Amino acid sequence: MRKMRISSRLLAGIALFGLFVGTSAITGLPVQNPDRANALVTMNNVGYNSMLILAGDKHMCWRDMGNGLLCSGDNTLGQLGMGNNASLLYGKSIKTSQMASPANLNSMAGGNNHICVVTSTGTPSGVVYCSGDNSSGQLGDGTNLNRNQAVPVSDNGAFTNRDVVRVIAGGNSTCAIKNAGQLFCWGANNHGQLGDGTTQDRNVPTPLVAPFNVTGSVMNSGGMAISDTHACATSDAGNYELYCWGDNAFGQIGDGTTSDRLAPTTVTGVVNTQGTKAVAVASGTTCARANGSVSNRSAVKCWGLNDLGQVGDGTTANKSTPTNVTGAFTNDVTNTSMNLAGAGKTMCAHVALSLYCWGNNSSNQITSAATANYTSATIIVAAGSFTNNANLGNDAIVVSPSVTNGFVCYGRYCWGDNTWGQLSQNNTTAAPSAVNTKTGTVTADAVAAPTIVSATFGTNPAKIVVKLSGLLSGANVNVLVTPADPPAGANIQPNYSVPTITNGEATITITGLTSMVFGGGGPPTMTNYNIDTSKQYTVKAMQAGNASANVNYVDGFESPYTSTMSVTGGTTSSNTPASTPASAPSSAPATPNTSGSPSATTPTRTLGNYATAIPGVTITDATVYTVAPKKVSADSAINALTPTEAKTFDIVSRTPSVCLPNDDDLVFLDDGKCIATVVNEKTRKVLRTLRTTVVETDISELKVGNEIAILSPLYFSAGSAVMKESSAKRLTGLATTVKAAGSILIAGHSGTLMGNTPENRALSRKRAATVMAAVKKIGATSPIAIAAVGALDPASKGTTQAAQDKNRRAVIVLIP
Repeated sequence: MRKMRISSRLLAGIALFGLFVGTSAITGLPVQNPDRANALVTMNNVGYNSMLILAGDKHMCWRDMGNGLLCSGDNTLGQLGMGNNASLLYGKSIKTSQMASPANLNSMAGGNNHICVVTSTGTPSGVVYCSGDNSSGQLGDGTNLNRNQAVPVSDNGAFTNRDVVRVIAGGNSTCAIKNAGQLFCWGANNHGQLGDGTTQDRNVPTPLVAPFNVTGSVMNSGGMAISDTHACATSDAGNYELYCWGDNAFGQIGDGTTSDRLAPTTVTGVVNTQGTKAVAVASGTTCARANGSVSNRSAVKCWGLNDLGQVGDGTTANKSTPTNVTGAFTNDVTNTSMNLAGAGKTMCAHVALSLYCWGNNSSNQITSAATANYTSATIIVAAGSFTNNANLGNDAIVVSPSVTNGFVCYGRYCWGDNTWGQLSQNNTTAAPSAVNTKTGTVTADAVAAPTIVSATFGTNPAKIVVKLSGLLSGANVNVLVTPADPPAGANIQPNYSVPTITNGEATITITGLTSMVFGGGGPPTMTNYNIDTSKQYTVKAMQAGNASANVNYVDGFESPYTSTMSVTGGTTSSNTPASTPASAPSSAPATPNTSGSPSATTPTRTLGNYATAIPGVTITDATVYTVAPKKVSADSAINALTPTEAKTFDIVSRTPSVCLPNDDDLVFLDDGKCIATVVNEKTRKVLRTLRTTVVETDISELKVGNEIAILSPLYFSAGSAVMKESSAKRLTGLATTVKAAGSILIAGHSGTLMGNTPENRALSRKRAATVMAAVKKIGATSPIAIAAVGALDPASKGTTQAAQDKNRRAVIVLIP
């Protein structure tokens, strides 16, 4: 028989009694996105040396030692790949359903407002995924549509998106090197920076012209860099000569002229540019590691635009041929101890285990002593735990391409501008000296508390009626009610049904109180009280939601409680307590009326047999399965929570296309492997994991579980949460069938063309909510749950409008 919880089920992360933990949380407001709420985040220093980092204009990402991708900063164009456009002030693990193995990466790169990564595991491996700005085709997916979730780069001619060993990005362009030494580029090409002999933008990978037009022409571990207007790469032939191409207005090609080059052109006097960080390009400037005074020694040479000293030769005069950098380091060292980075108008070199930079210092990206620019190499000052004497690896230096919001990162340390939270400190305070980047464990996004419009007594039976406003769409509401004389040592929980939020308003009817007294290590002693309208109570409320409840809050949301409001009356109702153990709440309040009709009652279930059972009505298996059966039938359900567990635990499906939770049941909708966990609704700690195989076998053969009834889908138009008229009429005709069910699960679905995005998940939830309202309207009084499946379980994999219309649906599941 269906059980009803003592109070409404609350969101994951809300404590059982409405209290929240997290006194160490740090809050901050991303000024670039004022509609996004404060993030409640517990911060931790990054405790490792990152071997892969990328920097964009105002964002930054890095790979931790576990190969995971973390990002922070500006996300207004979706460049962080989170499936939304909300910016981050702290390092957050980025995961996308489009990546076959998002936690294993061997290369990453960032342009102005896009990022690209290369997977190192999976079949195939070496696949490039990109996200963010795509106005010039820099994501390489064959379109010019911005993507806030990583998409794979498209195959094109000789380029197949596999076996890529390195990705390079700059400005609005991207390049990739395959393991056979092939170089392909795509994106902006207004200055010929793609090296294909044209100035035509490309939104798919395109081969270069000679000498990089054949297999083995470029070093797969060699120097290659691209800026907003030009690019350079190392040839895998002869003396590893350096070639550059694109804009040459300031002599940045290095051939002694200022004529633009649409094809790779040899740089004068620069050879031996081996190594992934042997070349660096900025906006109008190039630096490279070149031969030193003797064999096996190297020197840093730069050329091109020098208005802020970025050539590093002690002057501000442009140079059209390679020129030695001067300054604080000895510019003639062994090959293995020199690596370069640059972007915007700032250049840096990691020489002999220390970091030096020169050029633009407007954001203190070189030194905090002043904002004056540096025309020669200057050592980065040690700060905090940053000592500037540790070898952090070949790919451990990045420079932001922004001239006005510039920053530099070296290993796990960053400094410079932080207007967009790009330094991952959970604030927007600039860092004129090195700070340790931080990761954040998100509690939720902080939102305003709702407003208690009124709190009054009601009668027949006695109740407290609370009216709220200021509620967010998808919010779970938690109300605390405290009597003037609460039992000593008890936790008090009000009994009420889940309210419906309309235009930000809701009415909550509290039918009684339950006190819980813990002691002796066993279950709590529970005492149920009726509302006594002769006494005084205080009421307060808050709202919260999980990540799928409201698309505007990607980490979920949480408000503080309102101020308390007193409720006082003059009529008295019975207040006789009945003490019961938690395992047998026989005197718990009656099942809340979900239909709005005072006379409505929940249908009574009966125990029957498989031969005569009515799907969705007759219980054939009352067993509570704490260990899942090895096999279950599709279109069935099992009870997975004991009565005691039902008060404090949730069921969470890890395979929503196969099975879904419905209150205390695990419901099997399709054949396949079902994995679900039973988790504490407060701590989210896993009590146990249930694994079973769902097979297309009649339930009477397995004799396990209860047979459910899955009704024909109800359909919606594209992008709409309003049922099609034909579906709405059909639902009305199903009233008798629906009202006979023990409980009801409504699964909302979306189209699949854009993938399982937050928008699609939110739309599928709205569709389920629409059907729930319609089901209540036709008189259903059984407990109802909804699930947002999104694009995970398509009815059709076709891409035509007719095929996608089959996916835009909601499905009603009737459970005994």
